[in-house]
Amino acid sequence: MFKRFFVLIAVLSLLFCVGFSKMGAGLYLGSPFGLYGRYFLNSSSFVDARVGYSGFLTLTADYLLYKPSLVKFEKFVFPLHYGAGATVGVFGSSVLLGANFPVGLNYAFMDGKLDVALEAALGITVVPYFNFGVTGGVSVVYYFD
Repeated sequence: MFKRFFVLIAVLSLLFCVGFSKMGAGLYLGSPFGLYGRYFLNSSSFVDARVGYSGFLTLTADYLLYKPSLVKFEKFVFPLHYGAGATVGVFGSSVLLGANFPVGLNYAFMDGKLDVALEAALGITVVPYFNFGVTGGVSVVYYFD
């Protein structure tokens, strides 16, 4: 029952994101591997959501600050993002609850329609046990008009 509810919430979250103009959807290649969505609240912050699988099903959502021109290398600009979020996971009959603190660098292609980001996050699990960990990956996001 809980798995079905979790999958329903995850799918509705991604569908909700697709309807906005400053929204992008794509893949998260890392830990956990899965579908990724991003919605810019303004020019300096965005929220993201990820439905993934890394031995168990997870739903992660973050609020991130976005610094568009903080990291520059010659003529290339790599916007920095950092923030905090929460993770809910389901494995077997157990539920995982945790917090995560991601930081990453972005690079946009195709006049800003495609974005690739390299990200690392400190994760803290609080349920069913207390634990620290580090995750990371690459997100590839296509922005809708």
